[in-house]
Amino acid sequence: MAGALMALGLSACDQATTDQTRTAGYVGATGHAVDARRFTKTEFSNYAFNRTKAQIRAEFGSPDVVQDGTDSWTYTSLAVFDADAGTRAQIVTIQFAGLSGPDDFVADVSF
Repeated sequence: MAGALMALGLSACDQATTDQTRTAGYVGATGHAVDARRFTKTEFSNYAFNRTKAQIRAEFGSPDVVQDGTDSWTYTSLAVFDADAGTRAQIVTIQFAGLSGPDDFVADVSF
């Protein structure tokens, strides 16, 4: 197995012998990884609330759509799910408070 991985340019990692924390999910522009689990709508709303534009961009990357008139960002590929239905939210819109600059903070999230 390890030989096959090496031939592909990959390396195997025995979790029992490593001290690295396993991360997956979103890796932001600055290389920070967000928790590997998927978010429910409530979890994501609570997680994003009061975060700054700079923090949101670093954690989730550039938005798919920026609405300057309403000061909101729209993402279409975040792993945010409806807890009851188990379906992924197709559109996540983050509404900011309306302050200028990267210190503007999340005031509301809609799906």
